[in-house]
Amino acid sequence: MGSGGSKTSAPKKAEDNRVQSNGSSKPVQNNKTSLPKPETKTTSINISSNPDSKTKYDSKTSQNSASSKTDPPRNENSKPGDTSETAGAKTKATLVKSKSKQRFQMGVNKTMMKITKEKTMPRINLNKTATSPILNGDVSVQVPSTSKIVRIFTSSTFTDTMHERNTWMREAYPQLRSYCQTRGYEFQVVDMRWGIRDDAADDHTTFDLCMTELRLCQQLSTGPNFISLLANKYGYRSPPRTISVDEFQVLSAGVKNEEIKTLITKWYLRDDNAVPPEYVLQPISKYIPNRLSHDKDLQSAAKDEWNDDECDMQDALEESARANLPKEQAEKYYVSITEKEIQKGLLDVANPGPHCLWFWRNIDGIDELDGSKHKVLRRYIDLSGEEEYWKESRRLLRILEDEKMKHHLPSENVHQNTVSWTEKGIDPDNAEHKQYLKTMTDTFIKEMIELIERGIKQRSDRELSDPVMLECCQHIRFCQQKCENFCGRVASLEKIKTYITSESTTKPLIIHGASGCGKTSLMAMAAKLVPSWMSKTQPAVVLRFIGTTPDSSNINGLLISIINQIKTIYNQASHNPESLQELSKELEYVLNFAKPAKPLIVLLDSLDQIDISYNARSLFWLPRTIKKYVKVIVSTLEDEEFECFPKLKAMFKDEEDFWLVPELKATDAEGIIQQWLKSRNRTLTSPQLEILNKSVYHCPLPLFLKLSFENAQGWHSYWDKSETVLQKTIRSSIDNLFTKLETKHGEIFVSRTLGYLTASKNGLSESELEDVLSCDEDVLNDVYQFWVPPVRRLPPLLLVRLKAEIQQYIVERGSDGIRVLYWYHRQFIEAARARYCKASVSVMINKGLADFFDGKWADGKKKPYVDKKKKSGESDRHVSSQPLIHGNSYNQRRLNNSPYHRTKVDVLELKKECLMNYEFLQAKVVASSVRPILDDFAFARKLYPKDRDLESVGAAIEMSQGALLYDPFQLAPQLLDRLAGEQLSIDLLRQCGSCSVPFLVPDQEVLMKPGGQLIYCLSGHQGPVLSVDIRQDGKVAVSCSDDDEDSVKTWDLIDGKLLKSYDGIKLNPCQVRYVCNDKYVLVDYADDYIALQESGEVAFSIDNIGGQSAVGGKNKTLLATFCDNTVDVYKMENGECVTTVEISESKLMFCLDMPSAIAASENYVVLTDSDQHFFTVYNFPKRSLSNWVQVFSTERISGQPDLTIDAIVIIPDENRFILSNVRDNDLHIYDMKSLDKLKTIKGFRMDFAQNYRITATGNFLYFPGEVDVVVWNLKKEQRSAILPHPVPLRNVICWGWKTMVTATDDTTVRVWDLERKEKETKNQSLVLGHIIRYFVPMNNPRYAVVMAQTDRTDTESVCLQVYDIQAKKVVREGTPNAPPGVIKVLNDKRIAVVTSSRKIKTISLDTMTVDKVFDGDVSPYTVDIHVKSDGSEILTHTRGRQRFKLYNASTGEIKAIIERPADVKRDKKSPFEETFYVNRDWTVLVGRISGGPWLVFDVPTLQCLKTISLKEYNYSDMDIEKAVLSDDGHTFAFGVNSYIESPGSTKEKYKLASFVIWNVNEKKRITLCEDSEYQQQYFEVANRKGVDVSVDEMHVLDAGRLLTVHDDFILRVWDRKTGELLKRLEGHHSAVQVFLREDGPYFFSYATYEEENAIRVWDKSTLDCLASYKLDNTVVSTRMCEDGKQFITSTRSPNARLVHWRVEGVDNSTSLASCPMLFKGSVSNSSLALEVEDDYLINENDLDTDEEESDDDN
Repeated sequence: MGSGGSKTSAPKKAEDNRVQSNGSSKPVQNNKTSLPKPETKTTSINISSNPDSKTKYDSKTSQNSASSKTDPPRNENSKPGDTSETAGAKTKATLVKSKSKQRFQMGVNKTMMKITKEKTMPRINLNKTATSPILNGDVSVQVPSTSKIVRIFTSSTFTDTMHERNTWMREAYPQLRSYCQTRGYEFQVVDMRWGIRDDAADDHTTFDLCMTELRLCQQLSTGPNFISLLANKYGYRSPPRTISVDEFQVLSAGVKNEEIKTLITKWYLRDDNAVPPEYVLQPISKYIPNRLSHDKDLQSAAKDEWNDDECDMQDALEESARANLPKEQAEKYYVSITEKEIQKGLLDVANPGPHCLWFWRNIDGIDELDGSKHKVLRRYIDLSGEEEYWKESRRLLRILEDEKMKHHLPSENVHQNTVSWTEKGIDPDNAEHKQYLKTMTDTFIKEMIELIERGIKQRSDRELSDPVMLECCQHIRFCQQKCENFCGRVASLEKIKTYITSESTTKPLIIHGASGCGKTSLMAMAAKLVPSWMSKTQPAVVLRFIGTTPDSSNINGLLISIINQIKTIYNQASHNPESLQELSKELEYVLNFAKPAKPLIVLLDSLDQIDISYNARSLFWLPRTIKKYVKVIVSTLEDEEFECFPKLKAMFKDEEDFWLVPELKATDAEGIIQQWLKSRNRTLTSPQLEILNKSVYHCPLPLFLKLSFENAQGWHSYWDKSETVLQKTIRSSIDNLFTKLETKHGEIFVSRTLGYLTASKNGLSESELEDVLSCDEDVLNDVYQFWVPPVRRLPPLLLVRLKAEIQQYIVERGSDGIRVLYWYHRQFIEAARARYCKASVSVMINKGLADFFDGKWADGKKKPYVDKKKKSGESDRHVSSQPLIHGNSYNQRRLNNSPYHRTKVDVLELKKECLMNYEFLQAKVVASSVRPILDDFAFARKLYPKDRDLESVGAAIEMSQGALLYDPFQLAPQLLDRLAGEQLSIDLLRQCGSCSVPFLVPDQEVLMKPGGQLIYCLSGHQGPVLSVDIRQDGKVAVSCSDDDEDSVKTWDLIDGKLLKSYDGIKLNPCQVRYVCNDKYVLVDYADDYIALQESGEVAFSIDNIGGQSAVGGKNKTLLATFCDNTVDVYKMENGECVTTVEISESKLMFCLDMPSAIAASENYVVLTDSDQHFFTVYNFPKRSLSNWVQVFSTERISGQPDLTIDAIVIIPDENRFILSNVRDNDLHIYDMKSLDKLKTIKGFRMDFAQNYRITATGNFLYFPGEVDVVVWNLKKEQRSAILPHPVPLRNVICWGWKTMVTATDDTTVRVWDLERKEKETKNQSLVLGHIIRYFVPMNNPRYAVVMAQTDRTDTESVCLQVYDIQAKKVVREGTPNAPPGVIKVLNDKRIAVVTSSRKIKTISLDTMTVDKVFDGDVSPYTVDIHVKSDGSEILTHTRGRQRFKLYNASTGEIKAIIERPADVKRDKKSPFEETFYVNRDWTVLVGRISGGPWLVFDVPTLQCLKTISLKEYNYSDMDIEKAVLSDDGHTFAFGVNSYIESPGSTKEKYKLASFVIWNVNEKKRITLCEDSEYQQQYFEVANRKGVDVSVDEMHVLDAGRLLTVHDDFILRVWDRKTGELLKRLEGHHSAVQVFLREDGPYFFSYATYEEENAIRVWDKSTLDCLASYKLDNTVVSTRMCEDGKQFITSTRSPNARLVHWRVEGVDNSTSLASCPMLFKGSVSNSSLALEVEDDYLINENDLDTDEEESDDDN
């Protein structure tokens, strides 16, 4: 760090010795005059070509500061290098730039302008407002950089700072790269001196590239951008690459030595193709070919030859320049390249403090050393050439350091170190130097981090943090790049202008054409010209070049950013829906904001570049029609493989809506060429121009013309005709470009660089490409032919030079949240892939990329190598670290790229690193979603189809995708269950079991297994799937759901993925069918039918048709509808009604709404009447109906079911049909011609006849059962059930009796392979019965008491069991003669039950016998009894529910009767409600009089404490179940109906189920609790209408809080002492049940609807969701265990089990294995006499004197 001296003052010697010069010069005096701002004005200089008319130049400096000194005028007689005072002695630093410096810099700036084509644009306000030019798409503004990059340019001479730079490369840069990664930034270093190939300087373009990179650092970098290591050496002084003709003539004339003059004219050739003409220094290899030889000796000799020529030319040009040119022009002939870098990077920077550092190393006494005695001295100080030459270099160095840099850069940014000389110069093995290198490096890291942090902070203060502004900036910048050299295309622009300015257009304009035809440039130019076309208005332009940013690459990001931009432009509130379907509707809505004074223009380029996810390329989101003042222009490729253009052709029929970008005309091409040449300050000779102009005849595409032009614009006027040849096709032009690149930059380097870029999944960033190449030994060995640096990495300059030459053919685009480079045109991808990614190198290239993205050689891991000399070693390549998580964000680059490249290399590594690596899978599913993982598996399984691991794990994840979409952290438990027992080659399950994420663990396998008949679980619908159909080829299925999106979807049955979504076309789709030979999908929307093409376009619609319908005819070409007494038949080709038939003279009408009770075939339709007792047959060919035929009686007989026709199917031969009913499910077979019944096959009573289907052979009839598919073998008349489902079925269809597709209540479309064998689930508990009617955990958590129904047909057949959860077996069992109504545990050996005879009895679980019958009877409406925690007492109602009675549980005697208070009379019409509440401490009892008040009793005293009247507080009645009493008895909360203001009405009130908190101790109400804030939002948000915050459940969470469950599926936590709403717990999206213990650490919630069907675990202390578990099977009932950490669930019929659950990864629950075994010995099923005759005897001494209740009382 510096001494803290003022930035406007030179530091004093006493304060800081770092700013001393090389020991011999005096310290600069402190100048306290404030530094004025650097003068930036430049003056044009014109030098006459006539040497006799030299312009006189006043070299005096500006007089802006009284204290500034002028440079002494140069003596015209002085010689170069003269050190006399009159020849330019050292002076104090001038504080203002002299005119000579200004003009010198003007020359540098001109060079920069030439290199970078810099243009000045107005700066703009970056605030996000409706008037922001960025948001309004103003392409003329200068937009700020959005790249997060720290990019530093290190400037130094080469040989003297090698150790410093190498140390930084080894030690500093990796640390800084890691640091920047944690801050979300990329770190890049531009070191143009390090490791440059010998042939890199052949064409003398290094300086131009250097200036370009320096400017990019200044432009892009956040914080530091320029680091100087200038020390004791001034550096290389070389002749310029180009010299203007006028100046060359002056210089040449001034060279007196004719031999040297000849040498100069040999190396400098006049190029009249430059504008203005110039002399160009020829490539070294032109005259000295061995300069590029691979022979070391030949190259060395050539190098010496060039050095001699260069020195001679440099001396002559410098001498002539000093003598004949003004000083400011002469400087460029003797100033070093290093000084030019410092001038641009530091001295020209107005405020260098935040951006520049100078590490100034001084070797003590080096000026006094004798070069002849120290061999390495010339590496550290200027000694080359004649003494006069190197003395001048030293003088220029002193001026640069002492008079320029030291005074311009703040002292704290100057870090000077003085070290001693050694015979090795800087010697890393020397203790002093080693310490110096360490200190210098530590300081560098520290200073860099400080500058980076300062830069990030400053950037954050002015940064565009708004994502919409950032997105707009990136597209405007891309647009500006595409407009730079645009010309021509008049007809296309006129077409767009006409469209935009027209007031009658109501559809989008589609720009289309082949790749390379110029669509993107045309769209960009149109965006730029919109303001001039609509000059009378203020148009808003929304511009997106799809695929060039992360958000524009996917449909969700694209729509959200467009919608938010439009809303901001028109000052509308920004609140976007979540679903994609709603977003597309929202886009259509916001387009209506456009106004006459502010029209809206939306330009979307390259629709074909949008990601295929979510069916984006079906363009369902693109508005079909647009309103006035809105214009939408899109562009796309025409290729069918990209889907968009065929879709657009289907959507828009008018040819006027399309514009084919025309081929280039020759005249247009000539004009374009001239404009391009002018913009480059180039021209061509007439023969050359003719060659270029004629090239367009070979291929009239802009891309071809561009390639040809880029080739020709580099031609020099002195080139031979053989050097000016153009190709005839785009492909050959690209190949020719590649050949030139290989020749210029090296074949190995170019082939690998472009190979890696092309093979990458979506592109590589610059730093990634550099890292990958730095690990490629072939590349490095080629680069290190003559010199091996200590750090084995790719020299950065090589990549910089190559990138500069292909810059215009690559694009920076968004990928995985960063900006990457990739080919812009598809032709380049194809050419590069064929050339550089051949099969012979593909594995090697993909392995290099895979190793990089896996971080194989990162974090200090040394990579082995064998160099060119066959010498082996290993070295750290300092490549970027690739953790799965960078700071707080996931490493998307690794997650998305590693599996892609590993798949192409090696399946074992693929599984190890990616697809069977739990941490990788978990990170990816969280960062991306489950779909990309399934894509990874699908890609891998195509290449490795026989790999069992990939098949099993991929199928398991496929089956779990619903769970992982719900909660990505369910990965471990899902895989543990589904893959249990699988023999995998990699121990994925062990990884899952030891993961750090908490998860729920069942004690048995509860999920369906992969590898069986179930092959795909397809998720996409948001509600139950109502209907499915399969295309005739069996490859595609269609399904529908009446969910929020009213979704219709098609599925690929081969690959198991979503193909297309046709959502939101109309409300409530209920049936889908393929019709007209699969040409259309017919969707039944209640009374409307819509035929959809595959593209999603509506082919036709049939509206307002009620009743039943069926599709028949040959190839399903006819739709018959039956409503009331009319038949209408429609052609499915066009929706035309071709037949109408009416029933005459019949009292029967057609059934209106029973889709299962109608069936059709090619010639017939069979359907029922409205009461479903009769059937009739419609004949398609004859267009006639048969008579009605009665099947079931119309008479209703008491005690017998009403049989109806509920299912019909026609056998394929059309000779017979089958019908059935849901009562007995008998199959009645009828003859089609005679309509006589042929036979009846006895059905299965527990089936439910619906949605009958039959196989094409007629052998099998099948339909959805409750949880499986029922199949009838009609030949054998045998029934079977196949494909067990976890949830109820709705529909099923089969193709070829091979592929079956089922639709269920849980939103999933399941695909089954009937040819596979079903895979059994092995680790399951005992089936306890058909249905578990009731169960309760015992105090010992190892056991539960279960009441199971054993016979599916007999609801009275039950069994009472004691179930050992740990051993998974029944340890005690009894069969009661009557099912008990209530079961309660008294202790681990006894339970209490309420019998149907209204007795409370206790049962010994050991003997399964009744051991106690309690006195008296209970109410017939008893639904619960309460047991004291120690099991000693029982509370229940009296028999008439007028009072309560307290039993001694040991004796069965009544201990006491709890009376009502005197002011609450006993009345048979006002009994206590069935539900009442007793706290755990057994101190408070709360019951409610039916329709009356709550009564609060003190249990110990049996006294009523308080009567709580709802009327007293103006509350209305509410469900008795919605109440809760805390364990301590201090808090009672109960539900009430409250009323709030209803929007739009001052009279009507909105009824809301709220609740009241009551303080029992203080006998007062605390407050009414309701979430009015969210309720108000539900009133306002359209898509939440019908949802409110009504309370569904209430629970005491702990000593201080209450938990409530609400109708909006949100859990809410309240302070039970104040009623304050503490937190809303979101996550569920269906009805929720909560179970907990007040003293437990967790609570659990279960979403009961099949579409969610998930359990969540919540931490009481933090209220965080710890884990969730989405089930395949629905849960019937749930009970908490005594420890509050575990719970038990019961499964549904027909195989009912108990499942025990615990939370893994947190505080361990009680181990069941450690719980004592209470029941031993054999198990026998004994008869249990629960109901006996004595139960009905009357006890005269019964204290319960209530009258019996009867139904009449209520």
